[in-house]
Amino acid sequence: MKLKIKPDREKARGIKNITQSRKNFIKYCKGKIFPTIICENYYEILKELATAIFLSEGIKFVGEYAHKEIFEELSKLMGLEQFEFYLLDDLRIRRNGSLYYGEPFEEIYLKNNEEKIELLMKKIESFLNKELEEK
Repeated sequence: MKLKIKPDREKARGIKNITQSRKNFIKYCKGKIFPTIICENYYEILKELATAIFLSEGIKFVGEYAHKEIFEELSKLMGLEQFEFYLLDDLRIRRNGSLYYGEPFEEIYLKNNEEKIELLMKKIESFLNKELEEK
């Protein structure tokens, strides 16, 4: 469910700063065999960046399908390509499988998608940076 709230750019900046720790963790894990942990962290970074964008605009998502709605709205807001939205949604579904059902990410998934995830992450972060600068 999408709620209108007071824009909170300071909180958005704080969330953005936390994503840097996750990125550093991923760099530390690269080359090691931790695809599930790395993919879960990629997911969290993407979700947190999206959350920060919407906080800066005065929007909050709550409820059972909040993360799905965040990515749907982000896709509309940023005009993401269809494959970018599918990547976000697939990562969300797989992360839920990992977290709730013990279904690990396969190493091949990370190998096949890491570059696309990193490019999308940079694109979303760049959008957030512009949002935070403009307001």
